[in-house]
Amino acid sequence: MQTARLFLLLLTLTTASLRAGDETCDACPSATPPGDATASPPPQATPVLGTWRLAKADGQSIAVPFYMRLDADGSALLWPIESGCSHPEHRISRAAFTLDDTTFTFIKNGSDTVVSTCALDGDTLTLRTPQGHEIIYHRDPDAPAPGYLPGETPAPAGEHPAHP
Repeated sequence: MQTARLFLLLLTLTTASLRAGDETCDACPSATPPGDATASPPPQATPVLGTWRLAKADGQSIAVPFYMRLDADGSALLWPIESGCSHPEHRISRAAFTLDDTTFTFIKNGSDTVVSTCALDGDTLTLRTPQGHEIIYHRDPDAPAPGYLPGETPAPAGEHPAHP
């Protein structure tokens, strides 16, 4: 039960405010639209670029797969997000991020932010919130494509998977 609470806390910290303002699409009423990368990471952000898998929240190991991809254009993808839809592309929350020294900021809709301090040690990324929570990600070069879970195969390019 404690792990479930920590996971819910993590989702609240990293995605709830990021999903604010999401609109729906015709294909799926709960879909997350493309993000608004309104920021570009400075050169010091280069070491954090890539895909990360959540490992721990407040010292508790997290077995449920949860990923964060940080791209050079300042965009961030987090998945899987409960969207009420099984389409993998709709299980993604899109945002932007900045890194200023040790301050890591997620940005959604140009103004909604989630701020934390950031420490990078090799392939371990640690985010600490002002409320004292610690979230640890490990770099995952073998992560599935955004929106997919381990073992799922992406649909061919341009193909929209059918509703179950």
